[in-house]
Amino acid sequence: MSGEPSSAAAREPLAPDQELVRALQATRKYGRVHPGLLARVARRALAGHGRRGALKAAKRALHELAGAFLDADSCRRAERLARSLATAGAERRRELCLAVLRLHASSAERLPAVEALYERVWQAAADARGVPRSAPVRVLDLACGLSPFALPWMGLAPGSAYRGVDADGRVVDLARLALPFLAVPALNAPPQVEAGDVLEPPAAACGRFDVAVMLKTLPTLERLAPGAGGDLVRRTAAPVVVISTATGSLGGGRRLRHDELIERALADGGRRQAARFEMAGEAVVVAR
Repeated sequence: MSGEPSSAAAREPLAPDQELVRALQATRKYGRVHPGLLARVARRALAGHGRRGALKAAKRALHELAGAFLDADSCRRAERLARSLATAGAERRRELCLAVLRLHASSAERLPAVEALYERVWQAAADARGVPRSAPVRVLDLACGLSPFALPWMGLAPGSAYRGVDADGRVVDLARLALPFLAVPALNAPPQVEAGDVLEPPAAACGRFDVAVMLKTLPTLERLAPGAGGDLVRRTAAPVVVISTATGSLGGGRRLRHDELIERALADGGRRQAARFEMAGEAVVVAR
């Protein structure tokens, strides 16, 4: 024998949070979640529940962040629909996009008024920027979910640009399947969607954007890490931010009020409210 330690013996043991991240990555449900978010969830679960209860607590947190909006069966159906876009005609592609959006709990709530909602968003954002509604806008959609499938109904002004970021690799993969087949002639370049943890500094600060959109994002971030919403608003480089929260619970059984949360996030982020309205089950605030 050479006396050299074996590779297994020489390998450093993993820290508890790294072990938990590995365990989550090995699951079918959460293996596609961005590693940065998994690490954040793992640390919080260990701090609150110890090693014995951390895995269960982490899975529960990840369910609130992603699984509750798009379950495994809906994700498989969405993938089949997204793949069908490649051989579909223009009108059929719109139908397929709507079918995908209906599979995502949050996006489905927005569908009855999706065009009117975005029209009010872009008009309010243009007013806050001091430009006409017809001016191009570079949009950063944080925690975008399946919103890229709504691009045909967003009504972006000619010459605009769109980039979405989400920590759920499943929705990023779905969007990337669809984007080559979504006809959005107003955009000056193909829309982009990337995987990223919006709580990591590069996700909010990369590139140059006119408007950052955070639809139904802040309450979820606050459950993950108190103060995270204000931190995200502060780090976001865009001069205008659009924040929305649901006015009712996911099941529709109770009305929610998140005004205080939004006000605190804007104050922490050094921004002032420019407009506020409610539509399609969402309270929307535009700030600069």
